Amino acid sequence: MTFVYGVCAGPSDKLERLALPGIRRAAPDGAVLVRRGQRSIHVAYNSILDEAARVPGLEGLVLLHDDTVIEDEELERKLRAALSVPGVAVVGVIGGRNHPEMNWWEGERFGYVRDNQHGVLDHGRGLHDVDTVDGLLLVLSAEAVHSLRFDEQRYLGFHGYDADICAQARARGWRVVVTDLDVFHSNNVASPFGDGLNLEISSITYRLKWRRPGVLQQLRARAWRRMLRAQRWRRARAASV
Repeated sequence: MTFVYGVCAGPSDKLERLALPGIRRAAPDGAVLVRRGQRSIHVAYNSILDEAARVPGLEGLVLLHDDTVIEDEELERKLRAALSVPGVAVVGVIGGRNHPEMNWWEGERFGYVRDNQHGVLDHGRGLHDVDTVDGLLLVLSAEAVHSLRFDEQRYLGFHGYDADICAQARARGWRVVVTDLDVFHSNNVASPFGDGLNLEISSITYRLKWRRPGVLQQLRARAWRRMLRAQRWRRARAASV
């Protein structure tokens, strides 16, 4: 029985510097599937899922960002314990439930992780059922690996994959949980103008797919807020010249 690790890596050296040493800490001989230069994380992860599904004796697939550092030498033992709980198909370190959109942090939060933006995010240790786990570390059971696929037809880019795969699992009656794992997320500070448009499109796609109410009203409100932020940014930039 074995776990497989999968990473959709960017063009930097984060995989070699951050993710890979952590994987080797938890699984010195574990199989690592890497995808680079992908048009979306949905496509990359589906390719990894297809390959992992052919591994004999697969216990689970650990998908992680190239800037996620596993610091837990007992990671696989803890994952076995979580995946042995009846009905559990998806495991993460932090997430939420009862969130109005795809953003888990807008609902009731659970889990624990450290990152270089916030220091410690502590919303309670232990195993908790949630609606969505954060994709910084996303673990799928063997059954989920064989049954689920990321929605690369509806979603583009690098957002929405974690919320959607969790929604797929829950639609099948499976459980999504967070549990105690020692992980550090060395993520960059997000720019308000970076890939915000893709984030908005992914959020609308999620709401439409899962029939969340108020999509058009939310779209108008977001467009208005985005315009106001852009105006404030232009004024601040002009004032600084």
